[in-house]
Amino acid sequence: MAKGFVIRKLLTTLTLAFSLSLSSYTIACELSPGYKLSEGISWGELCDFNEGLASAQKDGKYGFIDKQANVIAPFSYDFTADFSEGLAIIEKNGHQGYINKKNQVIIPIMYDDVRPFSENKAAVEHDGQWGVINNTGELTVPYQFDEIRYFSEGLAPVRKDQMWGYIDSNGKTVIPFNYLNADSFRDGLAVVAKASGYGMINKDNKIIIPMEYDMPIFTGNYYIDTFEFVKGNNFHYFDSEGNLLAVSDYLDTIPKVIRVRQISTQ
Repeated sequence: MAKGFVIRKLLTTLTLAFSLSLSSYTIACELSPGYKLSEGISWGELCDFNEGLASAQKDGKYGFIDKQANVIAPFSYDFTADFSEGLAIIEKNGHQGYINKKNQVIIPIMYDDVRPFSENKAAVEHDGQWGVINNTGELTVPYQFDEIRYFSEGLAPVRKDQMWGYIDSNGKTVIPFNYLNADSFRDGLAVVAKASGYGMINKDNKIIIPMEYDMPIFTGNYYIDTFEFVKGNNFHYFDSEGNLLAVSDYLDTIPKVIRVRQISTQ
């Protein structure tokens, strides 16, 4: 599997399912004061310290370093992605697996594609089908899906026959395959899409925000209980109950009713 292809797939998955939801992901590779990278070492494409380690590269190979620039996992992999729940994705010879922080291969390098661990589970692809493993590598959901994203709040978006729905940790379908796209749940809500557009549902598959918007923009990182959707030239702001809070033109400043919901950073 070509490295560029893997990078694109991981960028889509490590953060959010939709492109604009990458706003919550920040590039933050910064060493502790007084330390610098050794000669020949540079940051990896997915550059972020996670669980104290960050992906780095040297001579075209990837490994991990800590904030004091110590090499924790040597530069021996074709690709690496950030640690999550103590395990990191690594790639060799077109296949992927997982290592721990001691650079021990915990889950064999045998998969066509994998997702980061979340809630002690990870989606993996083998021979064109996706299933779920636990953190010991045991297959807990058989290979039967076309794609699986990451688990959040007990559910994962899955694709089958070109449509998306949600399964629980046992592989049981909890929300039917009725959507053209689906994001992972956060705070009991998830963005989904139909032909009519994007909206939001809750875990009971109840529509909270109608599926009529061009794209979602998540402002939950900056504003309390606030979600933003684009429709035409306007931004529509909702709370988690689906109440419309404000509408503004893309040239307007953020409405006051939204600004007062800004999360304090002090």
